[in-house]
Amino acid sequence: MKVFKISICAFLSLCMVFSIFTSRKVEASANRSAENTGEYLLYLLNDFTKVINSGEIYDIDAKYDGLSNQIKKTEATIGKVSGASTRKALQAKYVRPAKIARERVIYEVSQLRLLKSIGKNAIAGKVSGVTTDLLKLDRLKKRAVDIKKAGNYAAVPGSINKQLASIEVPLKNGKFAIPDSSVSFSINNYELDTF
Repeated sequence: MKVFKISICAFLSLCMVFSIFTSRKVEASANRSAENTGEYLLYLLNDFTKVINSGEIYDIDAKYDGLSNQIKKTEATIGKVSGASTRKALQAKYVRPAKIARERVIYEVSQLRLLKSIGKNAIAGKVSGVTTDLLKLDRLKKRAVDIKKAGNYAAVPGSINKQLASIEVPLKNGKFAIPDSSVSFSINNYELDTF
């Protein structure tokens, strides 16, 4: 009976040591995974910042969703790390700078996407949709100015606003090519960009 108790105690001790070792291993794995996704986010952020500084709104738009998706992945991975202070430090190191860069151009990307939608509506002859969306665009631009002032965001290169204006002016003035209505067609974003 004594041998049985000793073997049970030894078995339980071994299980406890194994569980402590395993939990530390899982913890280290979660930290490593968070750091790896965070480093990839910093890589994308570096590239995104270069694109912002280039002043090309179409390139910014092309990279915007990739950065946003990586921010979400990094946040989810950091959420699996144990310890509130560790998670907070990882968020500050990786996620916060990426969110600031994204928020710096969120309104310009939104304007471009709305302008593309307006262009599609104009080509399709949906005049009421064009009028409504142009009013929405004016509200978006006003809101952008207010938010950027309040948030102390760094200004975007002036070429971005010039590009947006060069798209907006023809739409507001109704000066754009409309294909022959007898020809059935559809248009995608790339074709609209080159149109």
